[in-house]
Amino acid sequence: MEEDQELIALKKLRDELIETALTRRDKLSEHLKTQKTKKKNVNITLLNAILNESALPKDEQFIENVAELNKLTQNLVGFTYNNINKKWIRDNVWLYNTDVSMKSLNFNLDLTVDQKNDTNEIIDIMCHFEEVDSSLLQEIYPWVLSSSRAKNFSSLMSAFSEYNEKCVVRKKILSKLVNNKFVTVNKCTKEEGGLIIYIHSPKSLEKFYAEYLWKLKMNLITKSIDHSFTIKCLDQDFMDAHPNLIGDFCKPGLKRDKLENLWNDLCLAIDQYK
Repeated sequence: MEEDQELIALKKLRDELIETALTRRDKLSEHLKTQKTKKKNVNITLLNAILNESALPKDEQFIENVAELNKLTQNLVGFTYNNINKKWIRDNVWLYNTDVSMKSLNFNLDLTVDQKNDTNEIIDIMCHFEEVDSSLLQEIYPWVLSSSRAKNFSSLMSAFSEYNEKCVVRKKILSKLVNNKFVTVNKCTKEEGGLIIYIHSPKSLEKFYAEYLWKLKMNLITKSIDHSFTIKCLDQDFMDAHPNLIGDFCKPGLKRDKLENLWNDLCLAIDQYK
């Protein structure tokens, strides 16, 4: 009878834990959806604040508003608009120019807008990447071109926001791996860009087990920026010993935690190899 009571208590505790886990999962899912919506709204809000000014930027209140929105933008989407200028082209058509600053890259943005009848119709989007590394430029070129041609400013800046976030993750992971002497990193300036990662043991830096091409690509279905790996075998015995681990790198939609775990597992496999 006593065992039955303990079993009942354990089942009750299990059910409570499951319910708590499901509640937290749902809250996290809702939070992520909200954050994604906020990112898009911030882009639109800041754009409207800029476009709705007839003279730019002379009014002190306007400057304060843009500065405040820039703080919000920096915290939420990872970039800011600086040195905003406005130039009349013809009729109701205006050219807006601004510097876009983020951790991973900086560029200059031209936005041509028709403000006829108090509307803000985007006529043209042009991005100037004068100081962007070619390995990054090759990565972003396809979706920058498609969004610019579609004149979809919100989509373009949302992609930059996510790209910047994924770039920061990649840089932090690689910095740790380089410091621990598990990888050597080279830039890839061909085709779709990215970074070439040579995998080796800290005990033998010239003995490579594999070559990873780590790219950040836009998923054409979800429109998200995903981590992508193309893996070349340089030590068949090592690859044959860890097929599941190697294969996990090639799965779509890898998140930060999963990536960190995969690289940690790979380092452990290298330490234990032979």
